Amino acid sequence: MRLTVHHSHDVLPLWQESLSKLLQANKLTIEEAHTLGEWHVATFNDRVVGLAISSGNELRYFAVRDLTRRRGIGRYLLADTIRWLIAEGQQQVTMNINSVTETEQAGLQAFLRQAGFHAANDTAWTLSL
Repeated sequence: MRLTVHHSHDVLPLWQESLSKLLQANKLTIEEAHTLGEWHVATFNDRVVGLAISSGNELRYFAVRDLTRRRGIGRYLLADTIRWLIAEGQQQVTMNINSVTETEQAGLQAFLRQAGFHAANDTAWTLSL
């Protein structure tokens, strides 16, 4: 199987368990995540390995399963989500990282910097498209 990003709220039954594990790390349920915006679901071998949620030009949620990190999944998910946002007419992407745990912040900041984002302030990061 190959890594695929699905831009949809539709959750296949075989994705339920892996999606729940991904969201549990951030104390979210599938129902709560549905209210955040448009879903960009990364799957590999019929399992959810990453999820980005956007609303307008804001990335409201971004996570990759800890077991699958450092394999390019986050880069692929972010790039495909950005392509989708460009197709939707967005000219900038913002992400607020204040809800990210302290232990994850440095890694996320390095990831965003590598992807071309710039820190607008202590918690807001932006990328011009």
